[in-house]
Amino acid sequence: MPRDYAKRVNSKKKNNRKKSAGKRRVKIKIRWKMWLVTLIAITCFAFLLHLLSRHHEVKLKPVVKIKKPVLHKHKAVHFDFYTILKDEKVPVNTAPISNNRYFLQVASFKSNAEADRLKAELALLGFDANIEQITEGGELWSRVSVGPYSTKSAALADKENLVKNNIDSVLKVID
Repeated sequence: MPRDYAKRVNSKKKNNRKKSAGKRRVKIKIRWKMWLVTLIAITCFAFLLHLLSRHHEVKLKPVVKIKKPVLHKHKAVHFDFYTILKDEKVPVNTAPISNNRYFLQVASFKSNAEADRLKAELALLGFDANIEQITEGGELWSRVSVGPYSTKSAALADKENLVKNNIDSVLKVID
């Protein structure tokens, strides 16, 4: 059987053209994507170089220069009180110490039970309280006091402690 080689070649060329056209499309798609990726990479690299080459201006706060104090040689200071007070006598108050005794009156109650309650409260705070029965205006009163103190400053110190504990008191002097 005779063969027609001309047709055969033509049929192969057609198939080859179809196959090569498909390969070309794939190659064109691949080339386009490669160019895009390359372009992006080059752009990123150029931007990175631009950032690195930029000179960052650092704003510094002005430096305050502290001047060293100038040390002057001072002349020797001469004090006169050494010579003025050399033979001076200082008067000292030699008045006799008073025999006054000080008390802090904390409260006065008509009932002895209330006075005992306050005395117990003061004992819990560390004060030595006394209850004194007095008659005033024909009525019997129970007077609660703290003391005696030999100095006024000791009495005032305890008065401050009473005030810190919200207890009022009155300073009384007994000659």
